[in-house]
Amino acid sequence: MPHRKPSPALAALSGALSVLPAYAQLSPEQQPRLGYRFSHYSEADLPSSRAAGGVSSPRYDIQTHQLEYAGALNPQWSVDAGVMIESMSGASPWFVMPGAQGQAPVQVMSGASIREERYAVSVSAQHDAMRDRRWSLRLGLSDENDYQSVSAGIGFEHDTDQRRRTWSAGLGYSDDRIRPTDGASETYPERISSADKRSWSAFAGVSQVLGAQTIAQLSLAYTDDQGYLSDPYKLVFVDNQTRADARPRQRQQWALSAGVRHYVAALRSVLKADWRHFRDDWDIRSDTLEVGAWHRIGERLRLGLSTRWYRQSQAEFYGPFFESEPAHGLVSSDYRLSPYGALSWRGSLDHIGPRWSVSLAIEAYDSDEDYALRNVTVANPGLVDFSVVSLALSYTFGQVALSPPAQEGAELVAPASQSLR
Repeated sequence: MPHRKPSPALAALSGALSVLPAYAQLSPEQQPRLGYRFSHYSEADLPSSRAAGGVSSPRYDIQTHQLEYAGALNPQWSVDAGVMIESMSGASPWFVMPGAQGQAPVQVMSGASIREERYAVSVSAQHDAMRDRRWSLRLGLSDENDYQSVSAGIGFEHDTDQRRRTWSAGLGYSDDRIRPTDGASETYPERISSADKRSWSAFAGVSQVLGAQTIAQLSLAYTDDQGYLSDPYKLVFVDNQTRADARPRQRQQWALSAGVRHYVAALRSVLKADWRHFRDDWDIRSDTLEVGAWHRIGERLRLGLSTRWYRQSQAEFYGPFFESEPAHGLVSSDYRLSPYGALSWRGSLDHIGPRWSVSLAIEAYDSDEDYALRNVTVANPGLVDFSVVSLALSYTFGQVALSPPAQEGAELVAPASQSLR
């Protein structure tokens, strides 16, 4: 049954426990904490005007449960362990066909609704060696009916300039095994039966306290993917017939990111701005710009608002459909490789109590070729709009001390060793 993996936006969301304050990283001197988070991700129906059958089609609906424990083993060591369960259902884009009589292309969706679950566990440990140097090690395992992944990573942080500057670096590796449903069957003979993928990643960054109320960060990340990088559940319309999605077996990616946080005492608010530029050897270039603010309401409430703009160019082997087979044999009509732009809005409300903390977040994502701010000759009909609602609870085994009013911005601005997020 044709379907696809969750979009990169969803993968980033479901894998990032630190998005809400209930899941902030624990340092060895802090109290142990138990956290739970529920997220509901819902994609908007494919409009009838973009559907091959002329009838609107439901898309993915995903519910995620995450449980995390973080605690200090001793003054030098802390540990963080998490479990995640995802339940997915719905239909997904299959391939794109030319529109009738020169009209815009239309999307063919997978036939029946897919239902499956994914389980993931992760464990990380941090060693605070000399108070100004920290090592961390992370292990992860993810399993679903057609995809298994094992990952590991190591990170290092070093504070200098009286802890006003922090240098950081890390390495990561993942080994993935793909076993598509109905692979190499009579129904889907073009679909592979199994394949492997391996990924190496590295990053380096620096964060700097620019003043009592401002911190900035700059980082560079690199990822090398090798193996089967195509989508086994997608087809491509080539020369009036369908064939399997075919992408290069290697992908090198680079991302340069910068961010700043500034505390405005008069407003009891922290302003943030983040920028990211991405490029790879598939000829994709993208830019992301996000601005927002957190505002303290009383002693225990915090309101967060942000908006994000995104745009990207297309992969060199992408096309909504192909009149003939390209000489290099690489083809894909996946909307995630198409040129497009997107706008998203996010709001959150956090209550930080002596022991219990509660966080509610809502995000809406809208994609459209016009947001790319560049000429898109043919828009992909499979572009997705979605919304996410998240609720997080955490219990701290000990008193949570709030900053006095004169220092309340410090919990969001300093220390430099904390990642900007």
